[in-house]
Amino acid sequence: STPKPSSAASDVYKRQPKRHSEQLTAVIHFPQGRSVLLRGFADNSSQLARIDSLTARLLGNDSLSVETVYLKGYASPEDTYPYNTRLSANRVRSIRNYLQENFGLDSAVFITATEPEDWDSLRRWVVLSDLPARNEVLAVIDTVSDPDARDAGIRQIDNGATYLRLLREVYPQLRRVDYRISYTLPPFLSLIHISEP
Repeated sequence: STPKPSSAASDVYKRQPKRHSEQLTAVIHFPQGRSVLLRGFADNSSQLARIDSLTARLLGNDSLSVETVYLKGYASPEDTYPYNTRLSANRVRSIRNYLQENFGLDSAVFITATEPEDWDSLRRWVVLSDLPARNEVLAVIDTVSDPDARDAGIRQIDNGATYLRLLREVYPQLRRVDYRISYTLPPFLSLIHISEP
């Protein structure tokens, strides 16, 4: 039941919205160089089921109001940076279209971003790896500023053997879109106590 305001002058009730954000990093995978959403590719089926479940649950609750859906697209570094810039943006567009077509989300709720080449995730993987050329790879990542030259430098290490392992074990994980949805609960009465002078 709704609490009754106190008669004490030092107690003030204020109606304020309650905001929540549920973050779901849905690792929607894409084949190399592709931006079309394929439910049957990799583990996309289970990842999309998680997105569908959370989105449907929030939209099906009349007491909740969806504020924003944040999407961030990534690509792996093996193509040129301009190409990966377009590719990561197209991957975001693919997921946004999926959500709009299946749940009728208004375009105004979407906030989108891209990271054309996810070097941070690649570096974290290399740091924790048992790559024989780990230090050489890290040196290239840390000292070569141009992303295309950085990728070319890694290709040259160990006659390409290290690069082939990265292509096989790491790069597929980098081709993804992250998803986060924020919503508000109905306003509630909050008791604020004001100290007497």
